[in-house]
Amino acid sequence: MWTLILSELSRDWPRHLLEVLILAVLAYYLLILLRGTRAMGVLKGLGVLFGVYILADILKLNTLVYIIQLIFPGIMVGLVILFQQEIRRGLAAMGQRRVFKVLMSRSSLEMIDEIVKAVHLMSQRRIGALIVLEQDASLNRLIEAGVKLDAEVDSKLLVSIFTPYTPLHDGAVVISEGRIAAASALLPLSENPDLDPELGTRHRAAIGLSEQVDAIIIVVSEERGTLSLAMHGNIEQCAGAEALRRSLAQILGLEKETKQVA
Repeated sequence: MWTLILSELSRDWPRHLLEVLILAVLAYYLLILLRGTRAMGVLKGLGVLFGVYILADILKLNTLVYIIQLIFPGIMVGLVILFQQEIRRGLAAMGQRRVFKVLMSRSSLEMIDEIVKAVHLMSQRRIGALIVLEQDASLNRLIEAGVKLDAEVDSKLLVSIFTPYTPLHDGAVVISEGRIAAASALLPLSENPDLDPELGTRHRAAIGLSEQVDAIIIVVSEERGTLSLAMHGNIEQCAGAEALRRSLAQILGLEKETKQVA
């Protein structure tokens, strides 16, 4: 099999090289779309299965090759059914979002400043808040389910949204492409049994979303006024507004610009 493939590649290598490059680009953007979602783990498992198949084929383990060939179509059909929502959102994101999106460092720093100002004030006033920053994984599902705003990121607006007894204070604010896309968005609660039982609903919601996508979630505790940052299924408390600013700048790759401004 591999001798046949190598002989075919040597015959018309420019065309095959072009095909490999196109497949590599498609695979890269597929990984970008799936990064931070629950489908990413399954994709890694498929990669391991494919590696086992290649190894079995090289070693002439015909029974194992036959079994993998037999079950692979069923696995693919099952994955399409299981992850139909993720596939739909990914295809929608490809059509709606620019693939080569250029982020302006200055505007990103201004956005961080406005967020930090807001959470610092809310921390002092013991106003609970959840702020979600979209990264690679699309948050269109949350935005559609929340109250759409499409407003500039402004500290006064953020404080107004989360002030108790206002119509939008429950739920989370979602920031997408540098703008407040929605408010009053409901986040999924984490079902991790190992979490600290003292964590409140806001913190569990932040962890729950971070387990599914690669978003950055900022939590302001209503009870203690503490600031926390959730990512990739983990949550860490920040030692004040400046620590939060540094963490956000580091995550977003803006450390150099932050030092220049300072």
